[in-house]
Amino acid sequence: MRGGNEAVSYVIERDKGGVYVLPKALVSVASNRLDIDRSAYPLKLRLDRERDPSSIEVMDRSNAPSYTFVRRNLR
Repeated sequence: MRGGNEAVSYVIERDKGGVYVLPKALVSVASNRLDIDRSAYPLKLRLDRERDPSSIEVMDRSNAPSYTFVRRNLR
């Protein structure tokens, strides 16, 4: 998972709520930009759907609505 010039490793897990991504750091949005905080406890990032997901929702740390990142095919 990349945020600007930073990369964060992650695992994909499943619980009763479905499939989620668990990064090794807290990934959030702050002041309209992606924020990676390696000193904070990471949160689950839910995918829009289990099969062939196309977006992931990230919470906003400034009490604004969450931000949805949409898949971009890189080739």
